[in-house]
Amino acid sequence: MAVRTKASTSPAETQRERDNRDLSRRIAEEAIVLLKNDGALPIAPGKVALYGMGVTKTIYGGSGSGEVNARKYINVLEGFENAGFTVTSKTWLQDYENDFSARKEAFLKEMTSSFLKIRSGADANNILGKSFIYPSGRMVTEADVKSSDTDTCVYVLSRQSGEGADRKPEDFVFLPEEIRQIEFCAANYEKTILVINVGASMDLTGVDTIEGLNAIVYMCQLGEESGNALANVLSGRVSPSGHLTDTWVQNYAQVPFGDRFSFMSPDPLEQNYEEGIFVGYRYYQTAGITPRYPFGYGLSYTTFALDIAGTEVFRSIVTTRVKVTNTGDQYSGKAVVQGYLSLPAGKLAKPYQQLVAFAKSPLLGPGESAEVELRFDLRDESSYDASVTAYILEPGDYIYHIGDASDNTRVAAVIELPEPVLVESASPIEGNRTVREITLQAEPATVPEDTPRFTMTPKDIHPIAHDFSQKKRKFSPYIEALTIMDQQDWVELVLGAGMHFFAYKGNFVVPGNAANTTSRLRGGQVPPVSLADGPAGLRILEESVQYPITGKVKPLKNPISIFDYLPEVASKVLLGNKKFGTTLYQYATAFPVGTAVAQTWNVDLAEAFGIAVSTEMSEYGVTFWLAPGMNIHRNPLCGRNFEYYSEDPMLTGAIAAAVCKGVGSHPGNYVTIKHFAANNQEFQRNKASSNVSERAFREIYLRPFKRAIRDGGAKAVMTSYNPVNGIYNVENKSLLEDYLRGECGFDGVVMTDWTSTTPGLASPVKAIQAGNDLIMPGLITDRIPLLLALRRGELDPRDLERCAERVLRLIMESEQGQEQRKLARKQ
Repeated sequence: MAVRTKASTSPAETQRERDNRDLSRRIAEEAIVLLKNDGALPIAPGKVALYGMGVTKTIYGGSGSGEVNARKYINVLEGFENAGFTVTSKTWLQDYENDFSARKEAFLKEMTSSFLKIRSGADANNILGKSFIYPSGRMVTEADVKSSDTDTCVYVLSRQSGEGADRKPEDFVFLPEEIRQIEFCAANYEKTILVINVGASMDLTGVDTIEGLNAIVYMCQLGEESGNALANVLSGRVSPSGHLTDTWVQNYAQVPFGDRFSFMSPDPLEQNYEEGIFVGYRYYQTAGITPRYPFGYGLSYTTFALDIAGTEVFRSIVTTRVKVTNTGDQYSGKAVVQGYLSLPAGKLAKPYQQLVAFAKSPLLGPGESAEVELRFDLRDESSYDASVTAYILEPGDYIYHIGDASDNTRVAAVIELPEPVLVESASPIEGNRTVREITLQAEPATVPEDTPRFTMTPKDIHPIAHDFSQKKRKFSPYIEALTIMDQQDWVELVLGAGMHFFAYKGNFVVPGNAANTTSRLRGGQVPPVSLADGPAGLRILEESVQYPITGKVKPLKNPISIFDYLPEVASKVLLGNKKFGTTLYQYATAFPVGTAVAQTWNVDLAEAFGIAVSTEMSEYGVTFWLAPGMNIHRNPLCGRNFEYYSEDPMLTGAIAAAVCKGVGSHPGNYVTIKHFAANNQEFQRNKASSNVSERAFREIYLRPFKRAIRDGGAKAVMTSYNPVNGIYNVENKSLLEDYLRGECGFDGVVMTDWTSTTPGLASPVKAIQAGNDLIMPGLITDRIPLLLALRRGELDPRDLERCAERVLRLIMESEQGQEQRKLARKQ
């Protein structure tokens, strides 16, 4: 059978590329957070001196599976020149290029040598966790200042992180030589702006107090339009409107239990979540600790007034209208309005406040106003009480705050609940660890006498009940299809088609994808569909080659940057040669990383992002997008924080739901929300147990997934590598069946992360028994145990059938599955 692909044979840029690039830039512009500004910004196009590693070596996204292969990336230098600036520090930049190239070449040689010494999966993981450390560059000199012939300097600091390793404390701070460079620039230029091109927060000790440092901008990692977006914001074409999605601490010592995180723990394989529900700002505000920059913080070139226009309560729904007015006289801008709720003290500990709603205003010119609406359901803020296995609302005053940052709010309303309410029944999530948590008690918020008050009775709050019996089974036409297959076919359905970084398998190929579902079923009754990594876009290959006789497709470039370290002889064997076949092109868009998308606080942009990704999925034939990443920023050193949204579960869930909704706008294209759940570090990620109380697990780490399913319609979930409370997530039936399907109402496919079930880790048989439907990528070490367990009677065929039916249903109802079936019928 001929190998089919939807890749283009023309390298010409398409209108879709241009449209999505424009969207990527708009998201990037709204993601940039202005942390400090004494009036130096914006700067008019003219002469400017640019220094720092991020000028020419701008980091567009983190490393690992979250990489995206776009047609072109715009670095900071190019962005400034595109915006009409004349960059006058080219000598320093050229010296930096020379230093960078020499160090990178030495690093490549070291990594190539490491590749040759790989003897185990642990060796491979160690290499995956290594990344090239960007040099700081030589000191800026008086000669540089004089030759730059300008009074304005922008210093761009960059740090990289990625899959396979967590950041170290020394990665969290500025190096002494970097501080000296910034100090020198601040002393010798009239205007000095610091830009932080990092995927997560930094410790600004020794930096933000530098005399003469006029402005600090958190750029984050902004995808292919990074340079253009930054230049547009710094020049004033766009006023910054991004707000932080994490607390920026004064120093790492402020992070609760930070000295026991990841590799710093005395027992790295037992990660105890001792902070409980007090994650991020919930901890700092409740404990009375002042961070450097609070959660939700962000400045603009203009100022805004927020006036509460009214609050309404209907049953358990609270709606507040806020009038936003641009009170400046020069710049247009957008405001972010945030709603926080203080829960009454009771038998369960509560944080001082927690985010419950937010909205972003339209672009407002000087003097213009607009009204935004914030809405939340009080049931979503219920607390989990393990003693009754249910979510409850305790009696008392629920104090609602409105503001533009977590530390800048005022009371808008009080909802009085006279009696306790049992909101939602639950089923215990199994585990065999207990954790001793900190005890904090929030100081009650002060409520002005004229604050509007509302009473909500138990009758207003409709309880949520679930059926955990699993006896009821929805009718599925695919059950009948399974009856004409044998059990070996069922096994093939629940296994992916294997690893194929350089040799793409099956009769349908998306070069550079993560994997396919099976194409091994006899008679080709079920078409294979493609899975591609995210979450900053589709990770597929921009160029590959298809050979005319065999139809075989091979990459022309390495599908992921880690393979750049392969010995040259290996690359020659593994990569194709365009001279002997037809070149195939797939230009996906590199969007801003997850944290940056969330920093827009703009659900409309997040949904547009999802729609754009789904358009590319349809164009190239991808069915499952392995995104969005939804893990909580429990600690700022997690190596993959850039992929995830926030330290806050509500913001994480709302942004993810919007992205999911966007992808679902193309019926039959599926998100795969990941990594389910409590996967908050990279070090020993496939063995370290996340030990967390059931309350914290549910309220902080699971709640975002529930919102993405309920509000976003997510159809696939990827389980994480790690155990939670001593049980691998892929093996935990109480988590996958009772919680995910029973409580969240999930009706899709659960898949493992890649190689989660290799020998020594989770069991593929236990995964199927637990309701983990699809084992990825599907290896011989998965197939044999499943077949043996069936033969020995150790695997109930009904468990296998249930998983196979779910996989079959999503394949057959997918856009690509239906398209391939139509083509097969024509043939």
